[in-house]
Amino acid sequence: MNEQLEKAISDLVSFPILPDAALELIELANSSAFMFRDMVSIIERDPAIAANVMKVANSPENGRAGAVSSINQASEILNIKELAELVMKSATSSYFSTGADDGYVYLIRMRDHSVLTGQVARVLAEEMGQSDSAMFYLAGLIHDVGFLLLSRSFWGSFSGLVSQTSSEDKDIWELEKSEFGATHAEVGARILEKWGLPPALVGGIRFHHNPWEDDKSQELSTIVHFANFLSHYMLDKSAPFDLKKKIDNFLHSPGADLVEKFGFPLTPENFVKLTDKLEEKAGSAK
Repeated sequence: MNEQLEKAISDLVSFPILPDAALELIELANSSAFMFRDMVSIIERDPAIAANVMKVANSPENGRAGAVSSINQASEILNIKELAELVMKSATSSYFSTGADDGYVYLIRMRDHSVLTGQVARVLAEEMGQSDSAMFYLAGLIHDVGFLLLSRSFWGSFSGLVSQTSSEDKDIWELEKSEFGATHAEVGARILEKWGLPPALVGGIRFHHNPWEDDKSQELSTIVHFANFLSHYMLDKSAPFDLKKKIDNFLHSPGADLVEKFGFPLTPENFVKLTDKLEEKAGSAK
């Protein structure tokens, strides 16, 4: 990890949020029909707000350092005034310090992907009989928070990497490693570790591209890994590139072996059936 990136992580106090989320929060705060559940619903649909809330909920001042692993738990710890002040503080920050308007399109797409990844991870956890599916949802929702820092602090070089992944069909984490000395997964994990989130969540995010290297939270990192792939598949169905090739590559990857280990036998046929089922369930959970 290079020095500039280390400094950016060290200086990060909270993630700013995108303008549409800020506007929704302001309208909600000014509404006479304001309800606490409405605030929680907004948090559940934005990885930046969720990460900020989890940081405060896991702070030593709240007596639950490293023990809060879901948004519902966090909302029970923080009273409505604290929660409202926290999310409104995020809403007052400009996302890009360099005025990179083209970055908003990328970040909105990333947010949509993150929310769907959380929904799919929760459904997969429920299919596996997990009692704490809320933690799987949170891990899916915030799995790409490393992108938030890289895009805001280094948009010039980061946007070049995004373009390169499209033109050269390369994985972005490989390019990030070369450019910054760390992947977005490692950056996100470092931030959340610094903020005191539970080790299992940190591990699930650090290894969401390589769960076979995770020896402590492999079930979580595997589910997020699979949910991440499925979310891209669901969102990219109409895209012009070769989805069949991507599915085939996944089915022959170490990640697929782990997915099968945790209860999801994968063949090309049942992969499509599973994605259709998950898409229906995730959509009904919105």
